[in-house]
Amino acid sequence: TNPKDYTPIIKQLDEVIILSPKTELASKSQYLLMKVYNQIGEYAKRDQAYLQYINNYTKYYKPDEVAKIGIQLGDGYFKAERYKEALAIYNLILTKFPNTKPVNEAKVKIARCLEKSGKTKEALALYSQLKEKGEDLEGEILESIGDIYAKEGNLNKALERYEKAGLSYRKEG
Repeated sequence: TNPKDYTPIIKQLDEVIILSPKTELASKSQYLLMKVYNQIGEYAKRDQAYLQYINNYTKYYKPDEVAKIGIQLGDGYFKAERYKEALAIYNLILTKFPNTKPVNEAKVKIARCLEKSGKTKEALALYSQLKEKGEDLEGEILESIGDIYAKEGNLNKALERYEKAGLSYRKEG
């Protein structure tokens, strides 16, 4: 897709945001602006639009929904192996939306970023902390701990965690 094709749409959305600031219409325009920038691969602008969205317009939408958008943005960076950027987005979710359901998912994803960045001790500590607190996603956490142990060559501990993860997945159904 050619980014130039989206120039009129971007200008119209920007105009709505400028002419009707702090309104629900501006909120919807800001959200669409994020989607357009994502579509054309302008990720820095998409992230800037997301920051403006969460700082100015979240009162019009449920915080859980806005946090889920953040998870999706972070996931894009994670898949591109841009762990520093993914960490920044996931940490933003913790800061801006501490009482939402996606927070636990963001914490697990932070641990994954640490793991992929070679900070396995920090990742293991965070996974263990999440497990001790009885956070959601128990199977996923146990599986990730098993992955770290396997990479470190501690196959007995890895197998133990994988077995517990399997039991947890069965409970979750």
